[in-house]
Amino acid sequence: MQKKDHLDLQNKNSHLRFKTIFEQTSLGNKFINSDLKIIKVNKALIRLLGYSEKELVGTRITDIVLPEFVENWKKLQRELWLNKKPSFSIDTCIIKKDRSIVWCHITSILLTDRGETLGYTILEDISERKALENELKDVANRELLFQRQLLEATINTQEKERSRIASDLHNGLGQLLYGIKFSLDQVKFENSEQQMESVLAIKRAKELISVCINDTRRISHDLMPTILDDFGLKQAIQDICQNIDETININCRDYIVDFQYMSK
Repeated sequence: MQKKDHLDLQNKNSHLRFKTIFEQTSLGNKFINSDLKIIKVNKALIRLLGYSEKELVGTRITDIVLPEFVENWKKLQRELWLNKKPSFSIDTCIIKKDRSIVWCHITSILLTDRGETLGYTILEDISERKALENELKDVANRELLFQRQLLEATINTQEKERSRIASDLHNGLGQLLYGIKFSLDQVKFENSEQQMESVLAIKRAKELISVCINDTRRISHDLMPTILDDFGLKQAIQDICQNIDETININCRDYIVDFQYMSK
């Protein structure tokens, strides 16, 4: 008899401790049954959601969540009461009484009370965490958009450069080479008059070849200045400035940056 009284006292003390924790915790707590109806709520949950105890008790939790999160609660219901899992967690959006939205992390634990299996459910407000996650996602999306735009700009620039080079080769070198061929076709040495004309044709061909050589150097220099490989970026920039200095006054200065030091 004394042993039974001792067990009853222990159960009573445990019940009182659990009741104190349920009522005094800063986290929203509630009990739900297998139909997802709210059986009991604590003051923290009332403060969090803005509803009165009377408005919450007897209400299905799925009635105050965003429609896209109803399936999450049904999954929780299946896992706890059908699959008999001891606990289950989800993230959900609950509609407060003022119609604003609060993000909550839900952890529900199965307990038996007076022969009925209930879900002791803890709600943690994670709105700030979700806002930060969304902000980071926005930053990542903006970075991805910037990279995509940069790639598109690079591709467009490359296409324009290819078109310019093709135009230089076709309209520049191509026409010059055609002119050289035409000049050489005029070369004949059958008589003195033709010899004079041939000398002039060869002279013209040599002039066109010189122009071809200069144009070839210019095009190849535009593609990859040899000075960049031979003498480095500093000398290449100075060379470009000197080449256009006749039309634009450029003051070119260089600054040495120790990237190895900066990376430490």
